[in-house]
Amino acid sequence: DKGELTISGGTFSGGVDVLQTMGGSTNSGTIKISNGTFNGNINLGLTASASAGNLEISGSAVINGDVINTQQDSVVINGGTITGTIHNTGNGTMQVNSGNFSEQPHSAYVNGASTVAKYTTGDVATFIVGSASDVANQLSNAVKGDKIEIMQGDAEITVTEGVSVSNTGTGTVTVNG
Repeated sequence: DKGELTISGGTFSGGVDVLQTMGGSTNSGTIKISNGTFNGNINLGLTASASAGNLEISGSAVINGDVINTQQDSVVINGGTITGTIHNTGNGTMQVNSGNFSEQPHSAYVNGASTVAKYTTGDVATFIVGSASDVANQLSNAVKGDKIEIMQGDAEITVTEGVSVSNTGTGTVTVNG
């Protein structure tokens, strides 16, 4: 029916797959998630004959699981936090413009204009993707002993003394400039 589902809050738990594609042999739809917590995987395209649908994750949505696109859906991540991995194993698309990730998003999915940073505090690493200013804003909370690795894009960041900063990408990185 090409319907649209908008989720702007709440907690959703679904065992292995908390959300599956809207679609079937002739149906497709759009799912927009801008807030809320999802405990489990988001698994799109479980039916081989499903028409292409759209998924957009943004805002402060938290996905405690993987985001998997197995067929021909279009997935766009414009924010939020994903604690699992993201996969595109079918003929669909996966685009990461911004967000926080426990696992590094594959470079083929990351928007080339985005800045990507690996932020490590203690033994926990978070991959931050977004505009240079959004990434810099998140990294401004780093404290002594933390590590920042700019992996893609330009960055102009201000950090306190004792924060390690490295540039392993090809962009220009300015620290406390």
